[in-house]
Amino acid sequence: MTLTRADLLLRGVAGAGVVLAGPLAGRAFAQGGGDVDVLRFGLTLEQLELVFYENSAGVDLSPAARALVDEFAGHQRAFVEALEAAIEELGGPADRAPRFRFTTAGGESAFVAQAAALEDAGVAALNGAGLRIESKQLLAVAGSIVATEAAHAATWRLLAEETPTPASFDERFTRKRALRALRPFLPR
Repeated sequence: MTLTRADLLLRGVAGAGVVLAGPLAGRAFAQGGGDVDVLRFGLTLEQLELVFYENSAGVDLSPAARALVDEFAGHQRAFVEALEAAIEELGGPADRAPRFRFTTAGGESAFVAQAAALEDAGVAALNGAGLRIESKQLLAVAGSIVATEAAHAATWRLLAEETPTPASFDERFTRKRALRALRPFLPR
């Protein structure tokens, strides 16, 4: 049997959830934070990115850009499924995806710039949230997601003929700053 990257990710997150069930899960809910809260925040970010890619059908994209959208949407779907499973393993309900809004005006160049900005905001938000993860297993999974998100952003910048890595270190956003960066995509 061959395991895909998504299978490994899902097993890693689910396995970490089994290890964390019990006292840690109870403490996370009691404090309104902890790993469950971080996972829910990450889930919302991944849902946002998935909806962004899924709603790109109206954008006139080159075959290369369309292939990237399809590939990256698959990654986002795997992340959403893995995070939902981890949240449920920890005893919490996974939040439904909120409504998001996107513009498809501007063609491929505008879409690529928006995709890079969205992926970068996701990386910075997850980097900041990672500081609050208590479980080493979940931190490893989050690190894997962040690495993939950074690769997505770099790929979009390359497609836009920009430098793929504009800084030596990725930014780390607080939750408040992440929400401010993502505000254009959130419903009012």
